[in-house]
Amino acid sequence: MHHAPDLFATLQQIVRRAMAIAPRSPRGGLLLCEGPRLVYRALEGFDSPSRRTLSLPVDAGLASERDPCAPSAAPEAARGMCVVSAHAWYGAHLPPAVAPGGAAPAGAGVLVAPIHLRGVPVGYLALEQATLEPPSDERRAMIEVFLEAAGAALERNRLYDEKARSAQEIRLLEQVLSVVGTTIRPHNLIETLAQGIKSVQIDPQWSSVELWLLEEASRGDDAALAAPAAPARDALEARVYRAPRETPTTYFHSLRDGAVDAARSLGITIDFRVGPGHGEGCQLEILDDGIRRGVDGIIIAPGAPEAAEEAFRRAAEAGIPVIVVDTPPAPGSRTPLYIGTDNVAAGRLAGEVMRRLLPGGGVVAPQRPTEHAINTRERVEGFCAALQGSNITVLPPDEDCGYDQARATEYARRALGARPELAGAFGVAGVNGPAWGRAARELGRGGDLKIIGFDLADATVALLRQGVIHATIVQREYDMGRRATEILHGMLTRGVEPTLAELPASRILHTGVDCVTLEHTPWSTTLSDHLALDTARRVASRRVDRAPAGARPVEVLLIGVSAREEAVVEERVSLSPRSLLARVIAADRP
Repeated sequence: MHHAPDLFATLQQIVRRAMAIAPRSPRGGLLLCEGPRLVYRALEGFDSPSRRTLSLPVDAGLASERDPCAPSAAPEAARGMCVVSAHAWYGAHLPPAVAPGGAAPAGAGVLVAPIHLRGVPVGYLALEQATLEPPSDERRAMIEVFLEAAGAALERNRLYDEKARSAQEIRLLEQVLSVVGTTIRPHNLIETLAQGIKSVQIDPQWSSVELWLLEEASRGDDAALAAPAAPARDALEARVYRAPRETPTTYFHSLRDGAVDAARSLGITIDFRVGPGHGEGCQLEILDDGIRRGVDGIIIAPGAPEAAEEAFRRAAEAGIPVIVVDTPPAPGSRTPLYIGTDNVAAGRLAGEVMRRLLPGGGVVAPQRPTEHAINTRERVEGFCAALQGSNITVLPPDEDCGYDQARATEYARRALGARPELAGAFGVAGVNGPAWGRAARELGRGGDLKIIGFDLADATVALLRQGVIHATIVQREYDMGRRATEILHGMLTRGVEPTLAELPASRILHTGVDCVTLEHTPWSTTLSDHLALDTARRVASRRVDRAPAGARPVEVLLIGVSAREEAVVEERVSLSPRSLLARVIAADRP
């Protein structure tokens, strides 16, 4: 059977085809076992006045008390295909269907057939029929074909998810080893661990991650850090590092990693900062500070390119080369080079993917962080261009979230509430895809609303694995940071003009994008393959040689974009030797 671009579209297609088997079923659905409850992941034919209440997924109630893998209205279905009263079935598992205007005819039944995965029932196909008669042998055989197709789709999805999880774990290990090998700051380590844990362990939803470093209280490092009261003899003390709840700069941390890996062998020190395009602590203040300090070079992803031009002019006058990454500079910029994504082409790719996700058309809405950034404007431009002449209507972006995750989620929630007909959504930047995904999940539209994200933040990875985000357009920010550092080194050692002479006359280096989905399609890369290739590419690009001894240290200022930079919180905690945690630690000592 042909696989639709996402699991839930495939299940919907299976229900639709199974309903067409003679005698035709007027209504049908597919339920999956999710813990102790059953959840409808596909429904067809329930276009009643109550249809709005049936936005997928729909809770179908608890499973049978006797058999946790069976529906309570048809516990025998776990052992094989059976027919039960439609009134009893809908009363137990889909109450809106028996509401006024939606009730099944008298004497109607529902054929309930189990979907098996590795020998265990994991879901059920439910097809309404006019009578309580069991299916004919021919109909039973045809339905079993679709049951096998549903089981294969679920198995396929589970295997791709397991591959993605394994690839994430390997990447997390590589990131931790890289941080341990390149920094002594626990803050960097806790940020890496927190981001990795949240993306690998997607259930439950993590609200906080802490790193505890234990030490003997008697070894106190500094009187200023000592507790007001002297700890008891043999007490333990711990430094506790609490990671930020949100990590909006994950993208720029990856860009930083590329710069740091290239800098290691070039005698360059990377000073990484982030700030918003405007307001207090903005990028212009960071730029001005770097120019005053006389840094050797600057790499910047400008949140407000036009506003940064005056600072670029001052940097040029001071002899400080500036390379722009991620966001194109303003036309006529004083900066000599842009390294990053062709954002119009990336937006066009997102539009082409949306066509595949919504072959029947519909209304879609983009959400962007700011109207000031040229890159997001160009992505929306490309997205709309790709959908011209199609049966998909694109609404204009009406509210900018300013790279704030909570605000972006609230705006998405508001948009879905005001426009229930929305069939698709485009997250124009890294913060926006997860915002659409979280809002859709909260409003019961996870998997139903077709979402295309941008970049591969930890929340995007988790929502891809859960089937809430269907595809994401992933930039190659690590390559941006690496190439910018290498070229800046050439400018500082050989001169700006000789280095630029070796580059394209356009002074633009496009690093490319990838379309990533959980499962394989002819037009995308699987999440597991992308993570594995990205990890391998990073390891291969890390050179073990070091800069020559005695070389003049070179400082490069790298500036990313963030609504705000949430710091790691550090605390000191004393543990009583009689506490449970202290006793567990003591018992584990040799």
